[in-house]
Amino acid sequence: MGEPHAGEDRGDDYLGTLPDCLLHKVMSFLPARQAVQTCVLSRRWRDLWRSMPCIDIDDDDFVGGASTATTGQLSRKVRWRQLMDFASNLLEFHDVHVIDFKPPFLERFRLHLAHSWTAPYIRAWKGTRLVECCILGGFRHRPAAADIAVGVGVPLFRLPWLPSVSTSRLKRLHLSGLVLDGCFGECICSSCPVLEAMELKSCSCEFNKIESATLKSLAIHGCRSCFLEGTTLAIKTPRLTSLLLRITVYYELRVRLVDRMNYLIEASIREKSYEPINFDNDLCKSLGALASVRNLKLSWSRSMVFILSSYYSP
Repeated sequence: MGEPHAGEDRGDDYLGTLPDCLLHKVMSFLPARQAVQTCVLSRRWRDLWRSMPCIDIDDDDFVGGASTATTGQLSRKVRWRQLMDFASNLLEFHDVHVIDFKPPFLERFRLHLAHSWTAPYIRAWKGTRLVECCILGGFRHRPAAADIAVGVGVPLFRLPWLPSVSTSRLKRLHLSGLVLDGCFGECICSSCPVLEAMELKSCSCEFNKIESATLKSLAIHGCRSCFLEGTTLAIKTPRLTSLLLRITVYYELRVRLVDRMNYLIEASIREKSYEPINFDNDLCKSLGALASVRNLKLSWSRSMVFILSSYYSP
């Protein structure tokens, strides 16, 4: 840990007299672009950004105005280039001064590219490759928490394959606007040994199970199946204490709770579709996996479909 250098003239830089750990705490509340800009404050701050434990990259920090449509297009292209250059350089040079050249562990990695002006560039082949590199670059630092949001509207960006070592410390995972392929469920099961909380929002699902022995909180908002015939999503999370399902689908996405959830404290479930309501057998049997829950909220209307099955050994 670096300490203030003796004899260095700091003027009125009272923050600069604090140890690195406290300065990093301050920087963790800043977006990455502002955190990096602190390098111009003084010699004391010059390299602190390289070892900050939290990285927050957001396209909102690169939003700018334009007076005409033509200059607006040019401005968006320039901003996109600046955003990708900034993200790539930040992730590449983060803590390059470490002696053994091993990247430090991140406490939090956040990448939000959910602003409408970035969508055309994300869909382009070159843009897709750049975003993939940013995601992999962030996970290279083995974050304890990850929050990835890409695109708006219908999910078109596919989450790249994540090496198991990159998710070995992951405790919290929030994904939004992504296509999650068939390997995603296996990744959660075998490559996330300490995962405790997961939230999926507006994602397209190609996988058919969520299985975890450590997951305690699960939230699924507005996700749908990628397939015309629909997907049955089996949830096997025996340690779960909180469950939230808000599923609005174009193609039928069925949810099946595989085992009885004895630790569940609260559950809120609503599924919406264009099919009539359909329960497997009767409601009591369908909700058997939730028999021990303390607080339960169910909601549906005439236009909703709710298919929830529980299969467990007596």
